[in-house]
Amino acid sequence: MLRSVFSFYRGRSFFAAGMLYLLAGRSAVKTSSFREPLLQLCKSLTCPIGRTWYDRDMKKSVGAVLLGILLALGIGALEVFGIVAPVFTSFLSPELASTALPAVVLVFAAAFAFYFGGMLASYRAPARRRLHGVMVGVASFAISPLVNLGASVVVDGNDPFANLRTPGALLFTGVVFVAVLVASYVGARRGETLYAHNQAFICRQRRRQGLKEGSS
Repeated sequence: MLRSVFSFYRGRSFFAAGMLYLLAGRSAVKTSSFREPLLQLCKSLTCPIGRTWYDRDMKKSVGAVLLGILLALGIGALEVFGIVAPVFTSFLSPELASTALPAVVLVFAAAFAFYFGGMLASYRAPARRRLHGVMVGVASFAISPLVNLGASVVVDGNDPFANLRTPGALLFTGVVFVAVLVASYVGARRGETLYAHNQAFICRQRRRQGLKEGSS
């Protein structure tokens, strides 16, 4: 009943929404069971036309996934070009390049990088944190073919999927994809746990601060 009456003012009457917010927040409404829904309703009335709650959540979701992808790519580049490549060129013999050792190292490097990428995306997501963490790996593999296609069109026009024409390359890509998904999921669970722990710690700190202020 209350929501149907106030829906007429959505996006039109900011003055009425402000008055209701003041009444609900100060003296007119004392019970928390009625005050909280009324506060949420009045806040929704003050939103501009065409701007709703899922617009903000969508921006946060996209930003969280993009940050996770950037972190994973940064860690992966640091691992491959800053650690793996110098070690292979300086301390290992060239005969090892023809073995499966470089492929195994790359799989572990990708898993390590996307573990932290999934953790960051899960921690910064507004909701469904595990899904956001897994989306880091999925989005990375969805963006990679598009980047290869654009680079081939701009640079030389060669086949962007030439390296995937062999069964061995397809198998290696599948293994990397599975490793990235598993690492992203594990990182997403870790990010969800860290967020819950930090929120509980913040609530305890606020509760202690409120008790100190009340006793003083």
